[in-house]
Amino acid sequence: MPFFSVLLPTRNRAELLELSLDSVLRQSFKDFEIIVSDNNSSDETQKLVMSLAEKDSRIRYFRQDKDLPMGGNWNFCYSKASGEFFLLLGDDDAILPDILENVHQLICSHQDADVVGFRYAQLWYGKNLLVWNQPSGDIIEGSKDLFLKRAFDFITPIEHTLVVRKGLAQQVSPKNGPYSGAYLDQMAWFGFYSQARKIYYLERIGIILGVARNSSTVLQKGYKTRHEAFRGVFSLNIKFPMPGDYFANMQYEVLAAAKEKYPDFCTKPITLTKYWAKIGTEISLFLLQTLANFDFAGFRSFLGDLKQFIFKAPPSAMLSAIFINVPWSVFSSITPPYFREATKDFALKFMGLRKGYGFKFAYIKKHGVGYSVDEAAGLINFRK
Repeated sequence: MPFFSVLLPTRNRAELLELSLDSVLRQSFKDFEIIVSDNNSSDETQKLVMSLAEKDSRIRYFRQDKDLPMGGNWNFCYSKASGEFFLLLGDDDAILPDILENVHQLICSHQDADVVGFRYAQLWYGKNLLVWNQPSGDIIEGSKDLFLKRAFDFITPIEHTLVVRKGLAQQVSPKNGPYSGAYLDQMAWFGFYSQARKIYYLERIGIILGVARNSSTVLQKGYKTRHEAFRGVFSLNIKFPMPGDYFANMQYEVLAAAKEKYPDFCTKPITLTKYWAKIGTEISLFLLQTLANFDFAGFRSFLGDLKQFIFKAPPSAMLSAIFINVPWSVFSSITPPYFREATKDFALKFMGLRKGYGFKFAYIKKHGVGYSVDEAAGLINFRK
């Protein structure tokens, strides 16, 4: 039985997948397997993975003969894992060469660890721009209370990539696997955190998260493509305070489902003021986008939603959306990512919310369709 299982669900991204696989195969820690679940790709994915699997038996390749939902593909990967711990890796992401060794050392020294997190850098494909906040390098114990507070305030609960003990995931979801609902990863986080004995964070960069043109992160930027990407993920038995295909409703669904599934863990109420502020921000941005695209039918549709928002939302949510969320979102959409990150980093330090972190960015050389993970790792380590 290997120590780690690296889960790599993929679909039609053979060029980026090659880099992801290479980053795992070049790990200094060798006791792992790679589970590749090919979700009925029509490109060169099968040829690529099979050629690599012939050279390295640690790669286990499975091809789906029909399209699976994203959660189904993730859970299929999970079902084939035999390692003691597993890591879910995106097919446009890459792990740094020594991160599995570092996590293994942490687990050996903290044997009550059920979940280990480490930080990430972002790579903006096309711009060849690497962006990160330099962590302290410490090992810290995770806080379940802080996780819940951030989640129920509609803030991303954690800023780490997680390595999870397989036995913990089996305890959380013994039948279908841990990934379900609108936000696959966030719903799984609630399950992992609710049952984990201890969570530890290794405060160092261990993964480069790619932002590719066809990733869900990019699809969320436009209101049409975002709705296309996420239509159908909403539960039919949850009544949202503000109906519609809104990103905030996906978060609301996760929180409602988590409270239902883990009532003893999720005792905090959903912060509706934060919810309404998110809704107001989305409506405002969609109105701006429809005008910019001369989509007057779409403008009238969102104008109707704006009227509902004005009648339903508390005044504090309106003020937060108008004077804080919308200006920041507009600023984020028109500025380069490195400038945006630097501004956020400065603001957090000014408010005393981030200590021991420093914003960094670097342009890296392009090698074919990808980039050099070694070069990226060298830049991150050099700029400590």
